Amino acid sequence: MKSFTRSDQARTPRRVMEIMKATRLKYWPAVGIPFAIGVLRSSTFPTFFEVFVALSVFVFALAGSGHMLNQYYDRHLDPDNPRTKNLPIASGRLSKQTALFSAVILLLLGFFASFYLGFELFVLYLIGTAASVAYSVPPFRLKERFVLGATTSALGYILIGLYAGWLLTKSFSLQPLGIGFPIIFAALSAHIYKDVEDRKGDKKHGVRTVATRLGSRGAVKISWLLSVIGYALFPVFSALGFLSPYFVWLGFGVLPSTLFFKPLIASEVSQKNIRNKGWLLFGCLLSTLVIVLSLTFFTSPFGG
Repeated sequence: MKSFTRSDQARTPRRVMEIMKATRLKYWPAVGIPFAIGVLRSSTFPTFFEVFVALSVFVFALAGSGHMLNQYYDRHLDPDNPRTKNLPIASGRLSKQTALFSAVILLLLGFFASFYLGFELFVLYLIGTAASVAYSVPPFRLKERFVLGATTSALGYILIGLYAGWLLTKSFSLQPLGIGFPIIFAALSAHIYKDVEDRKGDKKHGVRTVATRLGSRGAVKISWLLSVIGYALFPVFSALGFLSPYFVWLGFGVLPSTLFFKPLIASEVSQKNIRNKGWLLFGCLLSTLVIVLSLTFFTSPFGG
């Protein structure tokens, strides 16, 4: 009995660590930074406790559980993709039962905690939960329905995070969309690029994504086009008065985006080359979010 107890105690920290890894920590900024942008755009800073609760609800509970649900229902195809084969569930380090139980617990914790944040944020959490479930769980499985998967993912990351920050101090408004739309196109671009990375396993298991339908090269072209549109919208929205004139400079992002995608479009797409450049594209998206956050801060009342 003593041996079992010690073994169980030793496994518990490892299990907790694998659960945390299953929430995909590296993707938390994709929700957290839009959240911060939403707070700054509202021009009214909430209490730090409200910020903490909102981040816990929308980043840890909602986004984290969404990633675990996705891995749970992708457990048969993730081992066939180099990008996902080492994820906790796909590799067997985390049991599917533990993952599903943890995802449900996180969703429930977020559900009850969102009550504290007010009615509009509670409704936003319900919308996010519905989108997360519809993305991964049969019979909906929007991720297998061509562009619906990429669109749901981009809206879930950017709009949910953006409005979670905005609604802490403001009522629902279309104003956040002025900064949200350009970022959504960038997120769409990154998601479709990810589909190219996962094309091998997705095609084997009959998952219908942009990459499996149009081929790797066609999907890369779509990813580049969406990226260009996203950067081009910043100066357009600045000219229309939706954004500060400082955001015009982000239009120059079209150039590095084109330089990144040009070699991939010009020749036959190599899966190895796609994977090697995946981190670079993710870094570019993260850098863009940080720049948008910085500009939002300096053009807000908080930045003087």
